[in-house]
Amino acid sequence: MTTTPIGAPPSALVTGANSGIGDAIVAALLDRGLTVVATVRSDEAEAAVLASHGQHASLVVERLDLDDARAAARIVDRHRPGIVVHNAGAAQLGGIMDVDDDEIRAQFESSVIGPARLSRLAVERLRAEGRPGRLINISSMLASTDLPFTGWYSAAKAAFDVVGDALSLELRPSDIDVVRVECGAVRTGAWDIAGTEVLAGDDPTTRRARRRWVDLTDRVTPWFASPADVGAVVARAATDERPKAVYRVGFASRLGVVADLVPAPVEHAVTARLFGLRRPGQRVY
Repeated sequence: MTTTPIGAPPSALVTGANSGIGDAIVAALLDRGLTVVATVRSDEAEAAVLASHGQHASLVVERLDLDDARAAARIVDRHRPGIVVHNAGAAQLGGIMDVDDDEIRAQFESSVIGPARLSRLAVERLRAEGRPGRLINISSMLASTDLPFTGWYSAAKAAFDVVGDALSLELRPSDIDVVRVECGAVRTGAWDIAGTEVLAGDDPTTRRARRRWVDLTDRVTPWFASPADVGAVVARAATDERPKAVYRVGFASRLGVVADLVPAPVEHAVTARLFGLRRPGQRVY
C-alpha cells in the first residue's frame, strides 16, 4: 500500500479491477503509463490482480466494498485519484416479478449509490486541491434498450447514466469531465451464469420466453467483444485531451441509439415477437 505524494501525476482508481473487463481496464491504463489503484473486495480477487499485473511498480491494490463509505473516503484521501473508473457491479438478471427487494437494493447500491458516493468523494478532493479530473462510468446499451429479464440491471444503469449526464453539466466550472463508456455484449465470466439466472424464474407464462432468451444469447456469443476491446476504449477515454461524452464498444453497443429512433409501440411489438411473449389467445410465433 502506498500514498500518492503531493505533486505526483494523477492516479487512476478502477473499481471491480479483478473482473474480465476490470482486469482489461487495469492492463490498458498501466500500458498508458498511468499509476493504477485497483480496488477489489476479497483476498482471491486481490491475488488475481497481483498475478496479472504485479510486475508493475505503478500498480496499487486496495480493498473496497462500495457499500463502505468510510473505506471509500480513506482510499480517496490516500491516493487522490485524478481519474475514477466506475466498473464494479454485477448484473441482476431475471424477471421483474422474480427479483426481491433485497436484490433490487443491492443492484442499485452497487450500480448507483456506491459509485455516486465515490464520485462525490473524488470530486470534493479534486476541488479542494484545484485539480482537473475525470470520472469514467462503464455503462451498458441495456440502459436504453427494452429487453425482457434484464429490467433491474437496465434500470440501475439508466439511473447512473442520468446522474452522470447531470453531473457532467454541474462539473464543467470545475474542469472535471464525466465520460460514459457504453458497452454492448462482452465476453466475460458473467455469461456463464446469466442463462441460469434467467431460467430460474418460476413464472410459467414466461417460461418459453426465458428459454428463447438463452437460445438467442448462445447464438450471438461468437460476436461478443473481448474485455481487451473495452480496456482499450477506456484508456482512450481516460487519456484523450478532449474526451467525448460517450464512447461505445462491443456487440450491439449502438442498439440503444437505433431503438431511440423507433416508436415505443413498434419496439415493444418487435421485442415481444422475438421472445415469444404473446398475449392470451394470440397464436404462437
